[in-house]
Amino acid sequence: DYLIPITFYPLLVFAIVAIAGAIAVAFKPVKAVKIAALTIGGCALVAAIVCLIVYYATGDASEWNGVELTGSDQAWLYASAIILAAAIVVVSMLTDRVKGFDTRAITFAAVCVALSFALSYIRILHMPMGGSITLASMLPLMLYSYMFGCRRGLIAGLVYGFLQAIQDPWLLHPAQFALDYLVAFMAIALTGCLRNVPALKGKMRTQFTLGAIIAGVTRFVSHFFSGAFAFGVFGAGYADDYGIAILSNPYIYSLIYQSMYVIPEVIIAIVVGVLLMSSANLRRQIVRYGNFEKSVESVPPPRSFQSC
Repeated sequence: DYLIPITFYPLLVFAIVAIAGAIAVAFKPVKAVKIAALTIGGCALVAAIVCLIVYYATGDASEWNGVELTGSDQAWLYASAIILAAAIVVVSMLTDRVKGFDTRAITFAAVCVALSFALSYIRILHMPMGGSITLASMLPLMLYSYMFGCRRGLIAGLVYGFLQAIQDPWLLHPAQFALDYLVAFMAIALTGCLRNVPALKGKMRTQFTLGAIIAGVTRFVSHFFSGAFAFGVFGAGYADDYGIAILSNPYIYSLIYQSMYVIPEVIIAIVVGVLLMSSANLRRQIVRYGNFEKSVESVPPPRSFQSC
């Protein structure tokens, strides 16, 4: 009766304001509109965080899900969330020199987040404890991070993570929430971590593919930690139901569970992305609208503009 009003409504307001505000920037609104969007979005985010803390503090998360996490599990959850988030941020800062957002970057971010969210509803497989194989829903955010860099990709991934928390919520613990919804989708930003590497100059598809693999592996690790320390207790139930004793080991259970949807999800996004980037015209548009250093691939002009 109170879970949805105090947790998901503030998250929904934040996500709507963030996307709508980003789109509004494209039309260059008056300063008051920008201030209002930032104020409302910021207040909604703070309210959502406070409400989530209150929800966890009541103990209802554990009671409703039949989970009682040990002190060791909670410590490992917090440690893994902090270390992994810090690693993603550090790599993003070191591999991307672009700071701040311009109008173009904000507009593309809003469109890509909205497109990823829409594609996430086209599910090939929906797992019982959260997680899905979708129709390349990671791809728009991957392309955005590749075009505009890791730093901007972090923010887009963070907003998308809140949207995922609204769409498919599994709330057992604050650190589990961070690992499954914030850190996991911030990791998509790492798709752009190799776009300015001199050794890969002129190899746009290679830059994208290797970056997407790094992003996918990092997302997998984030979900693995959450599955082992927050959801690992459910492995014993599956072991009894299916007669597979090895599932009672939380690490094996999490490894198998995450592999069933994260790996196919990443493969689909990479394959579709590489196929799309096989088009020279698309690569030209990526170079035109993205923010690259000189290491980006030099795409030849259309044949009609080439000299005879």
